[in-house]
Amino acid sequence: MGINCNLHAVDSQAAEEMARNPRAGITNLSRIRRSGCDIHKAWHAIHWVLTGTADGGEEPNCYLLQGGVVLGPPMRDEDNPRLLTPDQVRAFDTVLQPINRVSELRDRFDHEAMVEAGVYSMNEGEDETEEDLEFTAEFFRILRKFIHQSAQAGQGVIIQIG
Repeated sequence: MGINCNLHAVDSQAAEEMARNPRAGITNLSRIRRSGCDIHKAWHAIHWVLTGTADGGEEPNCYLLQGGVVLGPPMRDEDNPRLLTPDQVRAFDTVLQPINRVSELRDRFDHEAMVEAGVYSMNEGEDETEEDLEFTAEFFRILRKFIHQSAQAGQGVIIQIG
């Protein structure tokens, strides 16, 4: 078992309601129709590729780990889900879309620095670099497509890591 990242698209009306009342947002999730995206354990490597750091970074590049509206009352064992508004989803899409080839991802993929920084799911050793890059690229493509479709549809996105 590991720490995975799931994203869920929600229509603009539901996103607006959740942004207005974030403490109730988590309880309303079950009644909202949504599509999903699972980027498994690649979330931290994708964050690194977009920000050059294991945590933090500038918005909208950092949206996988921070930014948006925190939903629900504080949780004990995991991070609260966060809502990206439709405007934030469009901004995140502008970050992801230019990275449309593995070679562009490779240029941002500093495996040694990622391992040293403790980026989740990175394996130590030079011979692991290609495998880790391929794993990251596979889920980056899934995320890129999902965010683009959500942005085009004017949807918000809920991000949940845990």
